[in-house]
Amino acid sequence: MTRARLVACVLVVMACGALAACTTAHADQAQTTDARSSADSAPASALVSGSGQVHLTDYTDNDGTISTIIVTGAVGDYGSAKRDDGKGQLDLNLTQGSFRLNIANLDVRFLAQMRHLAVNQHSCSAEATASAGVPIVPGSGTAAYLNISGAFELTMTLDELYHPGACRETAPYLAQQIITTGWGNISHR
Repeated sequence: MTRARLVACVLVVMACGALAACTTAHADQAQTTDARSSADSAPASALVSGSGQVHLTDYTDNDGTISTIIVTGAVGDYGSAKRDDGKGQLDLNLTQGSFRLNIANLDVRFLAQMRHLAVNQHSCSAEATASAGVPIVPGSGTAAYLNISGAFELTMTLDELYHPGACRETAPYLAQQIITTGWGNISHR
């Protein structure tokens, strides 16, 4: 066998080996994706129980009305939340249903803190925190949350960084995080 033919045979064997490795890797990835999809589509009963303690975390990086939410404990769910300032409510749109929280009292306390926001001139940063009891709006539950009732004790925290040289609340911020979190007791049947 000539040297050129030997090199060609080696290259073909290497190419076949690479193709087999790619095919195996793709099959492994497909099995992992299938397993993940099965876990993601767990039935509602696996994620939502009758009653108990629930921890809620809601977060956003802007002043808009939409945020991301996760609920753990007696309820395991996630989704988005939309603030309705006109009604003083937070609409939780979760994967297993929805319900609303009456955040009017929390908003009043948070806005009172914002009126006294002091921007640190050295670090160009500011922080505000407020806490309040937040009841679930009666009759607001849908799907897995039909007939839900209860209340949370939530804390809303704002952290902001401002552009150097523009260290004031009225200036555009460089980065912001608003996190609302706390525990509650819920019941639903």
